Amino acid sequence: MPVGTTEAKTAEVVVPVQTVTVSSDVTVSVSSEMGTVVGASAAKANHTSGAPSVKRQKVEQSVRLQCGFIIPRKQRQCGMTRRAGQDFCAVHSTNPETAQKRVACPQDGRHSVWEKDLQRHLLKCRVGIPNTYEVWYKENLNLPQESERAVCAANTSVASSAVTGDITAEDFAMWIPVIETVFSAFAPLPFIQHNHASLSLRLGELGNQKHAIQQASLIGHLHAEGLLVPKGDAAHIFMEFGCGRAELSRYVNQAALHHSVGPIRDGASGFVLIDRASNRNKLEQKLVKDYYEANAKCPLVQADTKKAHAPSVLRMKVDIKDLLLDEVVKMPEMAKFGDRVRFIGISKHLCGAATDLTLRCIQNSLEMVKNMRFKGLVVAMCCRHCCAYDIMLPGAKQFLTTRGLDARAFAVMMKMASWAVSGRRPGMADEDLNGHISGLTVKEREEIGLKARRIIDESRRFALESSGFDVKLCHYVERDISLENVCLIIKPKGEGSESP
Repeated sequence: MPVGTTEAKTAEVVVPVQTVTVSSDVTVSVSSEMGTVVGASAAKANHTSGAPSVKRQKVEQSVRLQCGFIIPRKQRQCGMTRRAGQDFCAVHSTNPETAQKRVACPQDGRHSVWEKDLQRHLLKCRVGIPNTYEVWYKENLNLPQESERAVCAANTSVASSAVTGDITAEDFAMWIPVIETVFSAFAPLPFIQHNHASLSLRLGELGNQKHAIQQASLIGHLHAEGLLVPKGDAAHIFMEFGCGRAELSRYVNQAALHHSVGPIRDGASGFVLIDRASNRNKLEQKLVKDYYEANAKCPLVQADTKKAHAPSVLRMKVDIKDLLLDEVVKMPEMAKFGDRVRFIGISKHLCGAATDLTLRCIQNSLEMVKNMRFKGLVVAMCCRHCCAYDIMLPGAKQFLTTRGLDARAFAVMMKMASWAVSGRRPGMADEDLNGHISGLTVKEREEIGLKARRIIDESRRFALESSGFDVKLCHYVERDISLENVCLIIKPKGEGSESP
């Protein structure tokens, strides 16, 4: 019989759910509209014959109470949890009797706390506070220095910043013909989508395969470029920039283990996980666990030997602009490999200016460049609308300037770049104008956005090639998998492209 009702959200759809007591020991949630059993557990327990002394386990299906607030900008339901008996979460509560005042955390305005709890929160909040005591922290190391900023300021009267809010229809009319002309000189990007056998099981288990398909292709590119499996006795250390939970690193590790041969399957020698945020559900322990599981069937190998070959894992909470890679190389976990160590950069969807900061970070490292520790980088770029003109590599700004695109044009171009990924709303047709300031249709805006993005990518290619790297750009997945589907691959000249 029904004992209560609430709401559960599945695939962005609010579905009424009933919690039904099947027996005194089993509680089941049934969706009457979708015709599926959500929490039926061990129906076998209700029908198993045997001695009545067998203890039955109580199975409970908890249904999260989701906030009912609809976020206007995103047109979706708030993902936070509400209290029982209330319609909204603490942030969106509109009841003056139950709503308390929330204030932004002074250390990081991206999260908020109850005003009455602010002082206690500040004692333990580490979000937004850099680890300034670490040897690899050097504030603003990878930002443009004074001499470069002076050159940038002399080149334009526009302040070096993100897109300003005063871009007009006249700006679009002025710069679109220039973008069309610059783009016309580029050959089409090749489409190269790889797969990797190590992710086949995961692809078979997932309903939404988009992330796994992207990961498989990026790992396939690593293998095709000879960056996944070390040659000889080289030790590969993977640096994941903007790592989040380090999910990409985990599957890179599994792929390296997949190719490993010999008495010990050692895969990657280590991982450096770089992110400025504090992330939940991190996967560092999984990296080591996967290694031991891969070697579980090697009983003849001593435990000490297995431990010695386990991957070293370092997580660094730091903004890329403040990261000194030379000190990372000297860390005991890395230094133990001596001259054998080689570093490979990886990232999936490295946003906007973070891509340029990563390139600067590598080029600013004597160990990486002059001492030839750097072996290559494979990164899926995204969010060109979040770039910053002053953070672009000097060679990239030179590429743009010689083609008539100054800092003002770059600000307009970043605005256009967003049209390629966020200009189409549900129900829009290609020919719709929707009163857009540019006077262009949805289809025309998408095409201009793709051209603006390509120009930014080509400026990065030019800058890196001018600095002595081999550079490749390609579409690594279809656009229906990800609108951000361009991959940047860089290697020192002469590294070759064939996997061992």
